[in-house]
Amino acid sequence: MILSERERRMLVEIERQLTVTDPQLARLMRLGTRSTTAWTRRACDSVTALARLSALLCAVLFLIGPAVVAVLLATASHHLRRPRPSRARHLPERSR
Repeated sequence: MILSERERRMLVEIERQLTVTDPQLARLMRLGTRSTTAWTRRACDSVTALARLSALLCAVLFLIGPAVVAVLLATASHHLRRPRPSRARHLPERSR
């Protein structure tokens, strides 16, 4: 979604006010909850493990197509689990 300059400034001001009035809520919004992160990691780990087992079983049974799909699924779920570098939430301040 593309925001106009005015909307961006308003958003920055709202975020700044939130940080001042309720820093704990602002921190939670920025970082996410631990339980959500833990569940996401567990789900990705489970999908990765099941996909790897499926790939192994398919390879043993000489089912090459399904084995390749399972390997791709395992790779994708493994990469989704990795923590990504946090993107800057605040836009740089411009002088008025």
